[in-house]
Amino acid sequence: MRNHTYLGLAAILALAACNGDKDSGANATDTGSNADADTDADTDADTDADTDTASTTGGWTLEGQSIDLTTQAPVADGTCVRLLDPTPVLSGGESEVLGEATTTGGAFTVGDVVTSSTLGLLMSVASCDSEATDPYPTNTGILTGDYSGLGEGDTLSGKTAFSISRATMDGIDASATAAGYTGTVSADGLMVGFVWDNAGTPIEGATVSCGGCTVYYFDGDDSDGLFTTGTDLNTGTSAAANGMFAIPAAAITSYSPDDGGTNTWNSNVVGSNPGSAVIVAFYAN
Repeated sequence: MRNHTYLGLAAILALAACNGDKDSGANATDTGSNADADTDADTDADTDADTDTASTTGGWTLEGQSIDLTTQAPVADGTCVRLLDPTPVLSGGESEVLGEATTTGGAFTVGDVVTSSTLGLLMSVASCDSEATDPYPTNTGILTGDYSGLGEGDTLSGKTAFSISRATMDGIDASATAAGYTGTVSADGLMVGFVWDNAGTPIEGATVSCGGCTVYYFDGDDSDGLFTTGTDLNTGTSAAANGMFAIPAAAITSYSPDDGGTNTWNSNVVGSNPGSAVIVAFYAN
């Protein structure tokens, strides 16, 4: 069963704080009927404002599980999962935070989701402590079709938000350097992808085209690095490594797998931002 279908635009997180209105004290010295009138007016205004706020329409609920990308174990309790709308990024803005939750046993629930995004949504997993470095920030996508028909009181369940541990990220950094990468992957950001058939079985020997970028393919033996066999750079996906690949500093462009014609895949427009990973899965048609 396909639980892991993703699209991606890595996002910059921004939380907006709202300040409540304050009544002026200018009428505090009024007495008698003036004071009564002011009090009535203030009371009416406050009541109207409270009534308007309370009438806001509720939204749908997202339920899911956040697990480690490599071990499949639940993330630590208290990890933050934020649901993002990446639409503002296209015009140079910041992703809108639609809701957030913390995990318990890997499970999370984000309620009152209201969105009209046609680009899909992102489940962002990171520490709630902005100073913490573990886990490495990741973004896993939700397709528009998964939520476009949902309304107030509905629930979208069974979604998986992947996480990457700092230990795994350190291994990716070291292995990419050993394979010839001249930057630092964790600083540059990356796309991590999977190439699977239409039943979710990893493909052996597939390649991913991306207009000239360098693709690093994981293998099942990390004793000589994640991306090399001996000293040679891996040239395709490995079923033993779940068909996984990494592209550091992935440009926002079209990506498409190929396994020599046995399967066909649709291309995905996806990319990454510095300091975070976007998780993408390609299912064969």
